[in-house]
Amino acid sequence: MNAKRIWVVARKELVEAFRDRRAVNGLVIGSLIGPVLLAGILNFQVRRQTATELRVPVTGAQYAPLLVDWLRQQPDVTVVDGPKDLEAAQAVVRGGDEGFVLAIPEDYGEKFAGMRPAQVQIVRDSTNNSSGGRRERLRRLIAQYSAEIGGLRLVARGVSPTVANAVPVADLEISTVQQRAARVLAMLPMMVLLAAFTTAIQISSDSTAGERERGALESLLLNPVPRIELITGKWMAAAIFAVIGMVATLWLMVAALAVVPFADTGVRFSFTVAQLLQWLAVVLPAGLLAPAIELYLASFARTFKEAQQYMGFAIMVPMLGLMGAVAFPDATGLWLAPVPIFGQFELANAILAGESPAAIWYVLSTLSLIACTAVLVGLTARLFSSEKIIIDR
Repeated sequence: MNAKRIWVVARKELVEAFRDRRAVNGLVIGSLIGPVLLAGILNFQVRRQTATELRVPVTGAQYAPLLVDWLRQQPDVTVVDGPKDLEAAQAVVRGGDEGFVLAIPEDYGEKFAGMRPAQVQIVRDSTNNSSGGRRERLRRLIAQYSAEIGGLRLVARGVSPTVANAVPVADLEISTVQQRAARVLAMLPMMVLLAAFTTAIQISSDSTAGERERGALESLLLNPVPRIELITGKWMAAAIFAVIGMVATLWLMVAALAVVPFADTGVRFSFTVAQLLQWLAVVLPAGLLAPAIELYLASFARTFKEAQQYMGFAIMVPMLGLMGAVAFPDATGLWLAPVPIFGQFELANAILAGESPAAIWYVLSTLSLIACTAVLVGLTARLFSSEKIIIDR
Protein backbone atom coordinates (compact mmCIF):
# COMPACT_ATOMS: atom_id res chain seq x y z
CA MET A 1 0.00 0.00 0.00
CA ASN A 2 1.07 3.55 -0.68
CA ALA A 3 1.36 5.47 2.58
CA LYS A 4 1.20 8.84 0.80
CA ARG A 5 -2.14 8.07 -0.85
CA ILE A 6 -3.51 6.72 2.43
CA TRP A 7 -2.55 9.93 4.21
CA VAL A 8 -4.14 12.04 1.46
CA VAL A 9 -7.45 10.25 2.03
CA ALA A 10 -7.12 10.50 5.81
CA ARG A 11 -6.29 14.22 5.63
CA LYS A 12 -9.30 14.83 3.37
CA GLU A 13 -11.59 13.08 5.87
CA LEU A 14 -10.09 14.96 8.82
CA VAL A 15 -10.50 18.34 7.12
CA GLU A 16 -14.14 17.57 6.34
CA ALA A 17 -14.73 16.24 9.85
CA PHE A 18 -13.35 19.35 11.56
CA ARG A 19 -15.48 21.49 9.26
CA ASP A 20 -18.53 19.48 10.26
CA ARG A 21 -20.00 20.81 13.49
CA ARG A 22 -21.67 17.46 14.21
CA ALA A 23 -18.34 15.65 14.13
CA VAL A 24 -16.70 18.18 16.44
CA ASN A 25 -19.68 18.06 18.79
CA GLY A 26 -19.49 14.26 18.76
CA LEU A 27 -15.82 14.42 19.74
CA VAL A 28 -16.47 16.86 22.58
CA ILE A 29 -19.63 15.20 23.89
CA GLY A 30 -18.16 11.71 23.55
CA SER A 31 -15.16 12.78 25.62
CA LEU A 32 -17.32 14.38 28.32
CA ILE A 33 -19.95 11.64 28.75
CA GLY A 34 -17.72 9.27 30.73
CA PRO A 35 -16.15 11.75 33.17
CA VAL A 36 -19.43 13.52 33.88
CA LEU A 37 -21.32 10.27 34.49
CA LEU A 38 -18.56 8.75 36.61
CA ALA A 39 -18.08 11.87 38.73
CA GLY A 40 -21.83 12.21 39.26
CA ILE A 41 -22.30 8.55 40.22
CA LEU A 42 -19.32 8.52 42.60
CA ASN A 43 -20.34 11.77 44.28
CA PHE A 44 -23.85 10.40 44.78
CA GLN A 45 -22.49 7.18 46.30
CA VAL A 46 -20.13 9.09 48.59
CA ARG A 47 -22.96 11.31 49.82
CA ARG A 48 -25.10 8.24 50.55
CA GLN A 49 -22.30 6.49 52.44
CA THR A 50 -21.32 9.56 54.44
CA ALA A 51 -24.87 10.59 55.36
CA THR A 52 -24.61 10.26 59.15
CA GLU A 53 -28.00 11.52 60.36
CA LEU A 54 -30.59 8.79 60.95
CA ARG A 55 -34.23 9.84 61.25
CA VAL A 56 -36.38 7.12 62.83
CA PRO A 57 -40.19 7.44 62.73
CA VAL A 58 -41.60 5.29 65.56
CA THR A 59 -45.13 3.91 65.85
CA GLY A 60 -46.05 2.85 69.38
CA ALA A 61 -43.14 4.61 71.09
CA GLN A 62 -45.08 4.61 74.37
CA TYR A 63 -44.83 0.82 74.56
CA ALA A 64 -41.00 0.80 74.63
CA PRO A 65 -39.78 3.97 76.39
CA LEU A 66 -36.39 2.46 77.27
CA LEU A 67 -35.66 1.46 73.67
CA VAL A 68 -36.77 4.86 72.33
CA ASP A 69 -34.66 6.72 74.92
CA TRP A 70 -31.65 4.54 74.07
CA LEU A 71 -32.04 5.34 70.37
CA ARG A 72 -32.24 9.07 71.12
CA GLN A 73 -28.93 8.86 73.00
CA GLN A 74 -27.10 7.46 69.97
CA PRO A 75 -25.05 9.95 67.90
CA ASP A 76 -26.74 11.41 64.80
CA VAL A 77 -30.05 9.64 65.54
CA THR A 78 -33.31 11.59 65.60
CA VAL A 79 -36.45 9.82 66.81
CA VAL A 80 -39.77 11.30 65.64
CA ASP A 81 -43.39 10.30 66.13
CA GLY A 82 -44.59 7.99 63.39
CA PRO A 83 -48.10 7.06 62.20
CA LYS A 84 -50.69 6.13 64.81
CA ASP A 85 -50.88 2.40 64.01
CA LEU A 86 -49.34 -0.33 61.86
CA GLU A 87 -51.77 0.08 58.96
CA ALA A 88 -51.08 3.80 58.78
CA ALA A 89 -47.34 3.07 58.88
CA GLN A 90 -47.70 0.70 55.92
CA ALA A 91 -49.62 3.34 53.98
CA VAL A 92 -46.99 5.99 54.69
CA VAL A 93 -44.12 3.76 53.55
CA ARG A 94 -46.06 2.56 50.50
CA GLY A 95 -46.76 6.14 49.50
CA GLY A 96 -43.09 7.09 49.79
CA ASP A 97 -43.58 9.69 52.53
CA GLU A 98 -41.23 7.70 54.78
CA GLY A 99 -38.47 5.30 53.81
CA PHE A 100 -39.28 3.06 56.77
CA VAL A 101 -41.09 3.08 60.13
CA LEU A 102 -40.16 1.33 63.39
CA ALA A 103 -43.36 -0.28 64.66
CA ILE A 104 -43.56 -1.39 68.31
CA PRO A 105 -46.53 -3.67 69.24
CA GLU A 106 -48.74 -3.19 72.30
CA ASP A 107 -47.51 -6.37 73.99
CA TYR A 108 -43.85 -5.31 73.79
CA GLY A 109 -43.74 -4.12 77.42
CA GLU A 110 -45.34 -7.28 78.78
CA LYS A 111 -42.94 -9.57 76.93
CA PHE A 112 -39.93 -7.40 77.76
CA ALA A 113 -40.79 -7.41 81.48
CA GLY A 114 -41.29 -11.18 81.33
CA MET A 115 -37.83 -11.56 79.76
CA ARG A 116 -39.30 -13.08 76.64
CA PRO A 117 -38.39 -12.10 73.08
CA ALA A 118 -40.14 -8.78 72.42
CA GLN A 119 -40.26 -8.41 68.66
CA VAL A 120 -40.35 -5.05 66.88
CA GLN A 121 -41.00 -4.50 63.17
CA ILE A 122 -39.31 -2.31 60.58
CA VAL A 123 -41.99 -1.44 58.03
CA ARG A 124 -40.11 -1.13 54.77
CA ASP A 125 -40.40 -1.24 50.98
CA SER A 126 -37.47 -3.27 49.63
CA THR A 127 -37.86 -1.64 46.20
CA ASN A 128 -36.92 1.72 47.74
CA ASN A 129 -33.13 1.60 47.51
CA SER A 130 -32.64 5.14 48.78
CA SER A 131 -33.41 4.16 52.38
CA GLY A 132 -31.58 0.82 52.39
CA GLY A 133 -28.49 2.10 54.18
CA ARG A 134 -30.50 3.86 56.90
CA ARG A 135 -32.65 0.75 57.46
CA GLU A 136 -29.57 -1.40 57.92
CA ARG A 137 -28.12 1.07 60.40
CA LEU A 138 -31.34 0.99 62.43
CA ARG A 139 -31.26 -2.81 62.34
CA ARG A 140 -27.70 -2.80 63.67
CA LEU A 141 -28.61 -0.35 66.45
CA ILE A 142 -31.53 -2.51 67.61
CA ALA A 143 -29.28 -5.59 67.51
CA GLN A 144 -26.76 -3.71 69.65
CA TYR A 145 -29.49 -2.74 72.13
CA SER A 146 -30.68 -6.36 72.22
CA ALA A 147 -27.14 -7.58 72.95
CA GLU A 148 -26.71 -5.06 75.75
CA ILE A 149 -30.01 -6.02 77.39
CA GLY A 150 -29.18 -9.72 76.99
CA GLY A 151 -25.80 -9.17 78.64
CA LEU A 152 -27.40 -7.33 81.58
CA ARG A 153 -29.88 -10.17 82.07
CA LEU A 154 -27.04 -12.69 82.19
CA VAL A 155 -25.12 -10.57 84.70
CA ALA A 156 -28.26 -10.37 86.88
CA ARG A 157 -28.24 -14.18 87.00
CA GLY A 158 -24.55 -14.34 87.83
CA VAL A 159 -23.53 -15.50 84.35
CA SER A 160 -20.76 -13.86 82.32
CA PRO A 161 -22.07 -12.33 79.05
CA THR A 162 -19.12 -13.90 77.20
CA VAL A 163 -20.76 -17.32 77.68
CA ALA A 164 -23.35 -16.38 75.03
CA ASN A 165 -20.63 -15.45 72.56
CA ALA A 166 -18.99 -18.85 72.13
CA VAL A 167 -17.43 -18.28 68.69
CA PRO A 168 -16.63 -14.63 67.99
CA VAL A 169 -15.79 -13.78 64.37
CA ALA A 170 -13.23 -11.21 63.26
CA ASP A 171 -12.47 -10.12 59.70
CA LEU A 172 -8.88 -10.19 58.47
CA GLU A 173 -8.67 -7.89 55.43
CA ILE A 174 -5.91 -8.92 53.00
CA SER A 175 -6.75 -6.65 50.06
CA THR A 176 -4.88 -3.39 49.66
CA VAL A 177 -6.48 0.04 49.76
CA GLN A 178 -5.75 0.44 46.04
CA GLN A 179 -7.51 -2.85 45.25
CA ARG A 180 -10.61 -1.78 47.17
CA ALA A 181 -10.55 1.54 45.35
CA ALA A 182 -10.30 -0.28 42.00
CA ARG A 183 -13.45 -2.21 42.85
CA VAL A 184 -15.28 1.06 43.42
CA LEU A 185 -13.97 2.41 40.09
CA ALA A 186 -14.77 -0.70 38.03
CA MET A 187 -16.72 1.41 35.52
CA LEU A 188 -13.74 3.60 34.64
CA PRO A 189 -12.22 1.24 31.98
CA MET A 190 -15.60 0.86 30.29
CA MET A 191 -16.02 4.64 30.12
CA VAL A 192 -12.63 5.10 28.44
CA LEU A 193 -13.32 2.28 25.96
CA LEU A 194 -16.76 3.73 25.31
CA ALA A 195 -15.16 7.06 24.34
CA ALA A 196 -13.35 5.35 21.45
CA PHE A 197 -16.69 4.36 19.95
CA THR A 198 -18.70 7.51 20.67
CA THR A 199 -16.11 9.98 19.36
CA ALA A 200 -15.57 8.11 16.06
CA ILE A 201 -19.24 7.51 15.23
CA GLN A 202 -19.82 10.73 13.32
CA ILE A 203 -16.76 10.59 11.07
CA SER A 204 -17.16 6.83 10.45
CA SER A 205 -20.79 7.22 9.40
CA ASP A 206 -20.27 10.35 7.33
CA SER A 207 -17.22 9.07 5.42
CA THR A 208 -19.13 5.98 4.25
CA ALA A 209 -22.92 6.14 4.37
CA GLY A 210 -22.95 9.96 4.33
CA GLU A 211 -20.87 10.16 1.13
CA ARG A 212 -22.94 7.37 -0.38
CA GLU A 213 -26.16 9.28 0.30
CA ARG A 214 -24.79 12.58 -1.07
CA GLY A 215 -23.43 10.92 -4.22
CA ALA A 216 -19.86 11.95 -3.41
CA LEU A 217 -18.67 8.36 -3.14
CA GLU A 218 -18.87 7.77 -6.93
CA SER A 219 -16.38 10.52 -7.72
CA LEU A 220 -14.08 9.28 -4.97
CA LEU A 221 -14.13 5.71 -6.29
CA LEU A 222 -13.32 6.92 -9.81
CA ASN A 223 -9.82 7.83 -8.65
CA PRO A 224 -7.13 5.23 -9.44
CA VAL A 225 -6.67 4.35 -5.78
CA PRO A 226 -6.89 0.76 -4.52
CA ARG A 227 -9.93 0.21 -2.32
CA ILE A 228 -7.82 -1.04 0.57
CA GLU A 229 -5.86 2.22 0.58
CA LEU A 230 -9.07 4.24 0.38
CA ILE A 231 -10.64 2.44 3.35
CA THR A 232 -7.40 2.53 5.31
CA GLY A 233 -7.29 6.31 4.92
CA LYS A 234 -10.88 6.65 6.11
CA TRP A 235 -10.13 4.32 9.01
CA MET A 236 -7.02 6.30 9.94
CA ALA A 237 -8.98 9.55 10.14
CA ALA A 238 -11.64 7.93 12.36
CA ALA A 239 -8.94 6.30 14.50
CA ILE A 240 -7.33 9.70 15.13
CA PHE A 241 -10.68 10.96 16.39
CA ALA A 242 -11.07 7.87 18.60
CA VAL A 243 -7.60 8.18 20.13
CA ILE A 244 -8.08 11.90 20.80
CA GLY A 245 -11.39 11.11 22.49
CA MET A 246 -9.88 8.38 24.66
CA VAL A 247 -6.95 10.53 25.80
CA ALA A 248 -9.26 13.46 26.56
CA THR A 249 -11.67 11.20 28.46
CA LEU A 250 -8.89 9.66 30.53
CA TRP A 251 -7.44 13.07 31.36
CA LEU A 252 -10.86 14.45 32.32
CA MET A 253 -11.59 11.37 34.44
CA VAL A 254 -8.35 11.77 36.39
CA ALA A 255 -9.28 15.40 36.97
CA ALA A 256 -12.83 14.45 38.00
CA LEU A 257 -11.63 11.77 40.43
CA ALA A 258 -9.41 14.35 42.12
CA VAL A 259 -12.48 16.27 43.31
CA VAL A 260 -14.44 13.22 44.53
CA PRO A 261 -14.19 13.10 48.37
CA PHE A 262 -12.95 9.50 48.63
CA ALA A 263 -11.35 10.23 52.00
CA ASP A 264 -14.80 10.59 53.57
CA THR A 265 -15.50 6.91 52.81
CA GLY A 266 -12.10 5.63 53.93
CA VAL A 267 -11.01 4.90 50.35
CA ARG A 268 -7.64 6.24 49.23
CA PHE A 269 -7.08 6.35 45.49
CA SER A 270 -3.98 7.37 43.55
CA PHE A 271 -3.28 7.36 39.83
CA THR A 272 0.43 7.79 39.17
CA VAL A 273 2.07 8.85 35.91
CA ALA A 274 3.40 5.30 35.46
CA GLN A 275 -0.11 3.86 35.83
CA LEU A 276 -1.42 6.46 33.39
CA LEU A 277 1.15 5.41 30.78
CA GLN A 278 0.31 1.75 31.38
CA TRP A 279 -3.36 2.55 30.90
CA LEU A 280 -2.65 4.29 27.61
CA ALA A 281 -0.67 1.26 26.42
CA VAL A 282 -3.66 -0.95 27.21
CA VAL A 283 -6.65 1.07 26.03
CA LEU A 284 -5.30 3.05 23.07
CA PRO A 285 -5.27 0.00 20.74
CA ALA A 286 -9.05 -0.11 21.25
CA GLY A 287 -9.07 3.20 19.40
CA LEU A 288 -7.96 1.24 16.33
CA LEU A 289 -10.69 -1.38 16.61
CA ALA A 290 -13.62 0.96 17.29
CA PRO A 291 -13.57 2.85 13.95
CA ALA A 292 -12.93 -0.39 12.07
CA ILE A 293 -16.16 -1.85 13.50
CA GLU A 294 -18.10 1.34 12.79
CA LEU A 295 -16.81 1.69 9.22
CA TYR A 296 -17.76 -1.90 8.48
CA LEU A 297 -21.28 -1.49 9.88
CA ALA A 298 -21.82 1.89 8.19
CA SER A 299 -20.83 0.42 4.82
CA PHE A 300 -24.08 -1.56 4.80
CA ALA A 301 -26.18 1.59 5.23
CA ARG A 302 -27.65 3.52 2.31
CA THR A 303 -28.16 6.74 4.27
CA PHE A 304 -26.47 8.54 7.13
CA LYS A 305 -29.57 8.09 9.29
CA GLU A 306 -29.55 4.34 8.71
CA ALA A 307 -25.86 4.20 9.61
CA GLN A 308 -26.60 5.93 12.92
CA GLN A 309 -29.05 3.15 13.72
CA TYR A 310 -26.35 0.54 13.11
CA MET A 311 -24.02 2.40 15.45
CA GLY A 312 -26.22 1.32 18.36
CA PHE A 313 -24.77 -2.18 17.95
CA ALA A 314 -21.22 -0.79 17.99
CA ILE A 315 -21.83 1.06 21.26
CA MET A 316 -22.64 -2.26 22.93
CA VAL A 317 -19.11 -3.60 22.26
CA PRO A 318 -17.27 -1.74 25.08
CA MET A 319 -19.95 -2.87 27.53
CA LEU A 320 -18.97 -6.50 26.90
CA GLY A 321 -15.97 -6.16 29.22
CA LEU A 322 -18.10 -5.05 32.16
CA MET A 323 -20.79 -7.65 31.43
CA GLY A 324 -18.15 -10.38 31.15
CA ALA A 325 -16.56 -9.37 34.45
CA VAL A 326 -19.96 -9.49 36.17
CA ALA A 327 -21.07 -12.76 34.54
CA PHE A 328 -17.70 -14.55 35.00
CA PRO A 329 -16.06 -13.07 38.11
CA ASP A 330 -13.80 -16.12 38.53
CA ALA A 331 -12.46 -16.01 34.96
CA THR A 332 -8.70 -15.42 35.22
CA GLY A 333 -5.58 -16.38 33.34
CA LEU A 334 -3.45 -15.34 30.40
CA TRP A 335 -6.05 -16.63 27.94
CA LEU A 336 -8.11 -13.51 28.67
CA ALA A 337 -5.47 -11.18 27.21
CA PRO A 338 -6.18 -11.84 23.51
CA VAL A 339 -9.97 -11.60 23.95
CA PRO A 340 -10.87 -8.22 22.42
CA ILE A 341 -12.31 -5.65 24.84
CA PHE A 342 -12.64 -8.20 27.66
CA GLY A 343 -8.85 -8.52 27.82
CA GLN A 344 -8.39 -4.74 27.84
CA PHE A 345 -11.01 -4.39 30.56
CA GLU A 346 -9.34 -6.95 32.84
CA LEU A 347 -5.85 -5.58 32.20
CA ALA A 348 -6.95 -2.00 32.89
CA ASN A 349 -8.59 -3.08 36.17
CA ALA A 350 -5.41 -4.88 37.21
CA ILE A 351 -3.38 -1.71 36.65
CA LEU A 352 -6.00 0.30 38.53
CA ALA A 353 -5.60 -2.09 41.48
CA GLY A 354 -1.86 -1.37 41.61
CA GLU A 355 -0.76 -4.65 40.03
CA SER A 356 2.00 -4.99 37.42
CA PRO A 357 0.89 -7.43 34.70
CA ALA A 358 3.56 -9.26 32.70
CA ALA A 359 4.61 -7.83 29.34
CA ILE A 360 3.04 -10.78 27.52
CA TRP A 361 -0.40 -9.46 28.56
CA TYR A 362 0.23 -6.18 26.75
CA VAL A 363 1.61 -7.97 23.68
CA LEU A 364 -1.27 -10.43 23.34
CA SER A 365 -4.00 -7.85 23.99
CA THR A 366 -2.53 -5.40 21.47
CA LEU A 367 -1.89 -8.00 18.77
CA SER A 368 -5.44 -9.34 19.05
CA LEU A 369 -6.90 -5.86 18.53
CA ILE A 370 -4.60 -5.15 15.59
CA ALA A 371 -5.55 -8.48 14.00
CA CYS A 372 -9.28 -7.83 14.42
CA THR A 373 -8.82 -4.30 13.04
CA ALA A 374 -6.97 -5.58 9.96
CA VAL A 375 -9.68 -8.15 9.27
CA LEU A 376 -12.47 -5.58 9.53
CA VAL A 377 -10.65 -3.04 7.34
CA GLY A 378 -10.09 -5.78 4.75
CA LEU A 379 -13.77 -6.78 4.83
CA THR A 380 -14.82 -3.15 4.42
CA ALA A 381 -12.47 -2.74 1.43
CA ARG A 382 -14.03 -5.83 -0.09
CA LEU A 383 -17.48 -4.28 0.26
CA PHE A 384 -16.24 -1.13 -1.49
CA SER A 385 -14.87 -3.24 -4.34
CA SER A 386 -18.42 -4.33 -5.21
CA GLU A 387 -20.57 -2.31 -7.59
CA LYS A 388 -23.47 -2.62 -5.14
CA ILE A 389 -21.89 0.09 -3.00
CA ILE A 390 -23.08 2.55 -5.68
CA ILE A 391 -25.89 0.78 -7.49
CA ASP A 392 -27.89 0.06 -4.31
CA ARG A 393 -27.71 3.68 -3.19
